[in-house]
Amino acid sequence: MADSTGRNDERGNTAIVVEDSALIELERLKFAQQRYASARVFVETNTASGMQLDYYYPHERIPLCLHATLAASTVFFERYLDSGRIQPVTGMHQQPLRAERVDHGIFIGVRSQRCTTLSIDVMETARLLRVKPSDALGCARSEPGTRTGRCKLPNEPPDAQSDPSQHAAGP
Repeated sequence: MADSTGRNDERGNTAIVVEDSALIELERLKFAQQRYASARVFVETNTASGMQLDYYYPHERIPLCLHATLAASTVFFERYLDSGRIQPVTGMHQQPLRAERVDHGIFIGVRSQRCTTLSIDVMETARLLRVKPSDALGCARSEPGTRTGRCKLPNEPPDAQSDPSQHAAGP
């Protein structure tokens, strides 16, 4: 286990680096809650991908923490002075990372990943926000004294008030 801080021991944002731990996820979370540091990273080097980084805040496991990635990279580069680059992956999503040592600095590269598709229930969102469903959709509001249509909610049948095609033509 190593602590990695900012520029010196008196200041910085502490991250704990734990290497080749046999702790399972719940034990890692408990460990994270018992140690004072803003982030913890568990480094596994016996994985098929080479080096895997598994990140924890005191309250939960997280998919990525660049601060903890920098801490783990610092530990690695201090140990292997001739190495200039490592390519770990994240534990949660196997996201490829790249850490490169250039002179006295370490640079972290992250490849983008596709976001998972979210299924959003407008009615539930509106209930949680305590607003009308049309407000949760971000529909334009009518100006006082005008007759603009209201938003149509998903799966809502058309009605004569909101569907202009249902209005009778002029006299």
